[in-house]
Amino acid sequence: MISKALFDGNSSLTGGRILQPFLYELSEAYGKYPAGTVMLAGNRIPGDSSSTNIQMYASLDKGYTWEYVSTVVASGPPNTNNGAPCVWEPFILSYASQLAVYFSDQSDPRYGEKLSHRLSTSTSNLQTWSATLDDVTNTNATLRPGMVTIAQIGNGKWMCSYEMGLWPDSTAPYATHYRIADSPFDFLSAPEFELRTDTDGVSSAGPYTVWTPAGGPHGTIVVSDSSYDQLFLNTQNGDPGGWQNVTSGHGVGYTRALTVLPGNGGKLVQVLNGGMYAGKFTEITVGGFVVPGSEGGSGGLSGL
Repeated sequence: MISKALFDGNSSLTGGRILQPFLYELSEAYGKYPAGTVMLAGNRIPGDSSSTNIQMYASLDKGYTWEYVSTVVASGPPNTNNGAPCVWEPFILSYASQLAVYFSDQSDPRYGEKLSHRLSTSTSNLQTWSATLDDVTNTNATLRPGMVTIAQIGNGKWMCSYEMGLWPDSTAPYATHYRIADSPFDFLSAPEFELRTDTDGVSSAGPYTVWTPAGGPHGTIVVSDSSYDQLFLNTQNGDPGGWQNVTSGHGVGYTRALTVLPGNGGKLVQVLNGGMYAGKFTEITVGGFVVPGSEGGSGGLSGL
C-alpha cells in the first residue's frame, strides 16, 4: 500500500464510509491538473447516513498523495428503494475536452432510478459541474438502470453497459443492457438492447465493459458481470446477435473490473475480482484472460 485517500476534503461531513471508488488517469490537462493526473471518484456517506456525495480527488504523484477537488453531485440518504433520492456508482470519462462523471441517479421523482452525468472543463479546475444530464431513462419508471461503464468500440462508436434492476426475468433480475451511440453524450436517444448470448443466456448484475483490438477485424468487446464466471464477447461491434460467453477462469466476483493490458496487440485482459457480498471474508484476486483470435493493431489504445 502506498497511500490512503481519506475523503476528508469536505469538513461538513464527518465519519462514515466511502463506497464505489473509481480511478481514472487524465489523458489531457484540466486546468491545474495535467495529463497523467490520477482522478479518484467515490461516494462519501457521512457517519449519520444523512446524504450521498460523489466526490472527486486528484493525485499528481501517481497515487502517493491526494487532494480534494470538488463534490460532483450530492443527494439524500443511501436507500435503494424507488422514491428515495440518492446517488451511486461514479464512472469517469474524458471526452471532447470535458470531464464527465456518470452516476446512478435516484434524485428524479419521475424514475425509480436513471443514469446521468455531469460535466466540467479545464476553465474551472474541475471545481464546478454542469446540471445533471440524462443518459438512460425508461418509460417503465420502476426499472433501475445502474452501474454504468463505457468504452469506445472498434467502429469508433461508444457503448455503455448497465444492469437493469427489477428486470422481470427470474433468471436475470438485474439483466445487463447496453446502448451504442456516436458520442458518449448521446446514449439517451440510442436504442437499448439486452445482452443475450448465442446460447440464450443473459448477463446479469454489475457489468463492466472494455474493448480490445484483438480477436478480429472489429476487435472484441469484453463484458464481465457479477453473476457468472464467464465473460461475454462480441466481435461484431455490439450486434445484439453476436454475443458469446466463455469461461474466464477467475470465478464469480462483484463488479469485476476489466483492463486491457498493453502489449501483445490487446490479447490480455486483466480481471480484478473483489469478492462478493455476504461472504465471511473478502478476497481480492487479479488474473489475466487471453482474448480468442488474432492480435490487433493499436486501435487508438496506447501501448498495444
